[in-house]
Amino acid sequence: MAGHTSAGPPATPSGAASRSAGASYTYTTGGSTSSLNNPIQYQFIFGYGTASPWLSAGTVAASHSWNGYGTYAVTAQARSTPNPSLVSPTSSALTVFIQ
Repeated sequence: MAGHTSAGPPATPSGAASRSAGASYTYTTGGSTSSLNNPIQYQFIFGYGTASPWLSAGTVAASHSWNGYGTYAVTAQARSTPNPSLVSPTSSALTVFIQ
């Protein structure tokens, strides 16, 4: 569609893969590009139905803490700032173990 932009999937999130419950940890992603070179926003999904808000364009990191023990799949999505309804495919997952 002319004038519409889409974003490619972001890189697999990076960050701590084994941590303690209750502490906050930072995760990063990036690598997504817009088909029209528009600014990109990222969102992290923390593996149990909780997601970060969409981050400001250019921000590639978000912090999160888990209160429960378990194994969680942290993924990310991207979108083009001017066309936020077009969300990228989800990234590959970083498996996080909370103990």
